[in-house]
Amino acid sequence: MSVSENLKNAVAEHDIDDVRGGLWSCIAVDMNMTGRFKESLEYALANGIDASELYEEDDGKLFETEASIDNFSKLGGGLRVNFSKKKLDALRTMGRTLYPPTQSAEEPKKNNTESERRTTRARKKSVHEGQSSYKATWGRQTIGGAATGGAVIGLFTAAKRGAKIGGVIGGGLVGACIGACVGAAVVYMLFREK
Repeated sequence: MSVSENLKNAVAEHDIDDVRGGLWSCIAVDMNMTGRFKESLEYALANGIDASELYEEDDGKLFETEASIDNFSKLGGGLRVNFSKKKLDALRTMGRTLYPPTQSAEEPKKNNTESERRTTRARKKSVHEGQSSYKATWGRQTIGGAATGGAVIGLFTAAKRGAKIGGVIGGGLVGACIGACVGAAVVYMLFREK
């Protein structure tokens, strides 16, 4: 299970703000929300966090629903400020459009035809050899979005922590810089051509 210890602790302490923050930060590495985010949400709801207290009432601010990296980033920031079910559902739909879930190699599709199996093997070989233009293009486009997402995550996490010790502005700026660097590094490592 890929639920972080921080999220487990937040659930155990029934700290709703930290649970929301932990779930929100999962989106940076699970943008289609079918892996780590889904497991973390299910963990929180199964271990004492009620959906009625997890989700905030929607603040009514309008947001774009067209699937684009810019709209995804903006809506993600809006979700951090107002963790509403409406925003989460819209972000999940947008994320699955922009970053479609992929089937792992350990879970082959059932009833594949020989042609489909050959095509799948060819795609895997192409990706493995670094010849996938889709992967390279998507990776380059995502670096900016991930750096932005990392900066936003770092900003809010550091600002929250900084507020507890009185360093809101300094903590936020440091967190944003660290978050941007970490977000860019993670995406670079995941999507660099081998």
